[in-house]
Amino acid sequence: MKNKFRLFLDKLLNKYGIQTIRIYELKYIKEKHKEAVNELVDFLMSTLFKNIKQDVKRNELLTNLYGTSVGEAMYIVHYLNKTFSLKGDVCEFGIANGSTSALIANEIKNTTKHLWLYDSFQGLSAPTKKDILINDIFNLGSMRKYKSTMSYPDSYVKTKLKIINFPLSKTHIIPGFIENTINKNFPKKISFAYIDFDLYNPTKITLEHLHKNMVKGGYLVVDDYNFFSKGVKIAVDEFIKINKGKYRLIYPPKFIGKFCIIYKII
Repeated sequence: MKNKFRLFLDKLLNKYGIQTIRIYELKYIKEKHKEAVNELVDFLMSTLFKNIKQDVKRNELLTNLYGTSVGEAMYIVHYLNKTFSLKGDVCEFGIANGSTSALIANEIKNTTKHLWLYDSFQGLSAPTKKDILINDIFNLGSMRKYKSTMSYPDSYVKTKLKIINFPLSKTHIIPGFIENTINKNFPKKISFAYIDFDLYNPTKITLEHLHKNMVKGGYLVVDDYNFFSKGVKIAVDEFIKINKGKYRLIYPPKFIGKFCIIYKII
């Protein structure tokens, strides 16, 4: 009877892209995922990131990432660690459910650096003409339909930061669309920033403000460079062109992910 019911339920739910799974199957999948993440991290740390120390909590956070690949996350960890000797705080722009925020917070937990988190908590802003859809990740059919998608309440990130015991005194969560908040709430000095705004306009605004406050030797990691929307790549390329000679654009290996790294030379 149970098998017949499950077959009926699967048939019904499959119409909506949903599939049932047994508890022991889910446990097996989670274990295999954890093993795969640990193996990838070990490989990256033995080849590309030999100077990064092992961290059990980091591996756990890498296993629970959502929307950020493990490869990209390790690049974030790598370049973040390179800025520990610099003055300035750490920022993340576009925090979604806070899984990357927790990863970053774990890295700076024992430093004096503060964590500044910016998100509308209302999903994506309206795209511009420069936001040409190149990867229809949700199969929505057009760029304009992505407005307000990827929305998460701030309770998600607050819970994740609480779990890792990141100090409230070093936490600054700035709600609202970036064009309305960045002038009012921004650290005076920044050594590292992760930008995941997906679209041209918020990325452009953020880069312009970071230019004023980013210290020499600081790093920016920008997600979705030439992925999802053309807007992010256009914003980055325009920024590098306008500030020629002041920054160096670094590209990761293609198999790692679609993002870029910006290093401030002067």
